[in-house]
Amino acid sequence: MTALLVKFSFLVALFGVSSGAYCDIPPSMHIFMAAENRALAASSYRKQSVSSRIHCVRNCHADYPNCKSVNYDEIHHLCELNNATIAQFPDNLITHFGSVYYDGNMDTPLLSHAHPNTTVSSMPRYSSCQELLQAGQKVSGVFTIFPARFVDGLQVYCDMETDGGGWIVTQRRQDGSVDFYRDWADYRVGFGFLNGELWLGNDILRNLTEYDEGTWQIRLDMTDWNFQDAWFEYGEFRVTGDQYQLNVSSYNTESTAGNVLDNMNTGGRFSHNEMLFITKDHDDDRGDNDMNCGIIWHGVTRISLDPDPGSDLTRIPDPGSDLTSIRVPRGRDPIPC
Repeated sequence: MTALLVKFSFLVALFGVSSGAYCDIPPSMHIFMAAENRALAASSYRKQSVSSRIHCVRNCHADYPNCKSVNYDEIHHLCELNNATIAQFPDNLITHFGSVYYDGNMDTPLLSHAHPNTTVSSMPRYSSCQELLQAGQKVSGVFTIFPARFVDGLQVYCDMETDGGGWIVTQRRQDGSVDFYRDWADYRVGFGFLNGELWLGNDILRNLTEYDEGTWQIRLDMTDWNFQDAWFEYGEFRVTGDQYQLNVSSYNTESTAGNVLDNMNTGGRFSHNEMLFITKDHDDDRGDNDMNCGIIWHGVTRISLDPDPGSDLTRIPDPGSDLTSIRVPRGRDPIPC
């Protein structure tokens, strides 16, 4: 019985799509093993649209020795050829539901992450991280959700831990690995990595919140140089118009960072609420003087005023870490696709 099991496992490794893929290529590359619902971040040198994971692995073998591993997104049929493996960058292996990672290490399948559904075709089309949470998904990671204006789906990082979970991470700064001093075009489409430093993109924020008949919450968590944590939250959040106007209300009075975005309502001098988005090459704020008091609401770039008309606080290194997230309020029925 033991020999039979060993032989069966070997055949699956050679021919089974879910466990491995085989091609007539150099001996060191004969077998690629799969880690389900996983992906290697920050190692891709080429992206291709292919019909299956087998074709993705085959393309990697064809580019030997440049290609060391692959990520295959089974929802979007996107193949990423990587020039590294998890053996080189173990910290870059992320949870990405609907994706599969392949390399030549026989232990790679041990890194698979279980999904509540066994096949991509059977996965429900959840419209938000909150809906995923309500369906029983408790692990934070990269997911594809299907909000109303995203017919082909939207890849996001779902935070399933902070304040009950269900948050879409829209911005993250933690280690200075990504440059946030960028122009309007970059902030419009987004940049960074879903599992690392990130700006999700203004077009995405607007399409999620402006056209949704319900409400969205926004929360910002911050850590300073002294490792002191603070946060603020608003019960209603929208980004509207071509200039990405910020609209917040329903401040959570339990917030420890204060009413930062709308502090005129609490005795402050300035308010970021209803201000327009600005970048180093696009300044449309509506101050009454020469001060660039713009909405540095581009996430953690930073929720503050800039007293220098010729500067932008995005150039200042972030003293600590910041995480901005939005979610559909608990109990609200998401707008269907």
